[in-house]
Amino acid sequence: MELTDKLKDSVRISKKKRADTRLVIALGVFGLLIFLMAAWPRFTDWRAQRQVASAQAEGREFVDQLTAPIQALKSVLTDGQVQELALRALENPEQLDDLSAYITGRESRIRSVQVFGLDAYQLDPSTLGENGLALYDMILSVLEGSRSLLQMHYLFQPPRMFDAVAVRANDELRGVLLVEIDPAYVLTGLQPRLNALPFLRLTQYNGREPLSVLGSFGDASRFGNQPERIPVPGSLLRVEYPGQQRVELIGGGKALVMALVGLLCLAASSVLFRSNKQWALEQKIEAAQQARKTASPTDLEADDETPRIAPSEPRAG
Repeated sequence: MELTDKLKDSVRISKKKRADTRLVIALGVFGLLIFLMAAWPRFTDWRAQRQVASAQAEGREFVDQLTAPIQALKSVLTDGQVQELALRALENPEQLDDLSAYITGRESRIRSVQVFGLDAYQLDPSTLGENGLALYDMILSVLEGSRSLLQMHYLFQPPRMFDAVAVRANDELRGVLLVEIDPAYVLTGLQPRLNALPFLRLTQYNGREPLSVLGSFGDASRFGNQPERIPVPGSLLRVEYPGQQRVELIGGGKALVMALVGLLCLAASSVLFRSNKQWALEQKIEAAQQARKTASPTDLEADDETPRIAPSEPRAG
């Protein structure tokens, strides 16, 4: 049974009275407005929530594009054959060429290969080149049990990319394998999907130093002052995009109460409207009956009389 039918059965309206038509219309309009005031903000919130979710999904999708080659590189460097050749190079530096040849055969965009033993703590960073301090920090991170993070070094022009992994024998740390990679290995062919996001950029975290921007896509004017950042696993890289702030216009509980009130008002208006129609019909019937009661007997007989037609006489032949 519909709500209006239930209300009609539960509400008794006097046959001698009817609801003011203006009141019925006002009640219906009020109910409709209340319902829309609850439904529209919730619909807007739902759309905003979907927009935020889509933007975050596009950001994560771009992170996945970057993560794939980085993880592939680390898989090569931690491969069993590479680890064995690295151990040999630690024991005999003349074996370094074999290690380098094997690694570059697996990935041609690896430019140089170096190995460092457990005594790397005693290294003078200046002997490692212009970016000696950064390389020394990467080596120590691995020796101290931390995972080294792929990173760009901007002391060079053009910048260079480096990564380092631990060299192990039977799970025992024996040294560090450090490689330089062509930045194009990670950065070439990036195609972020920008449907929900107006702008996206790839940066590198540099500690106390200003961050480095490796690439940007979309309309930079819409970046904003409070971007969201997603770190790229295994690296110092980060994906940044405009902050997705969502303000809930109306709470779910409040919207539900308002919607119910609006529906009740609409149902009540419908009941009153139908009752008014019934009242008008009953008024017409009652008026007709009253007219018949007040009419004179002569009028009633006249109304009831039906004209009679005399039978025609047969014609003479």
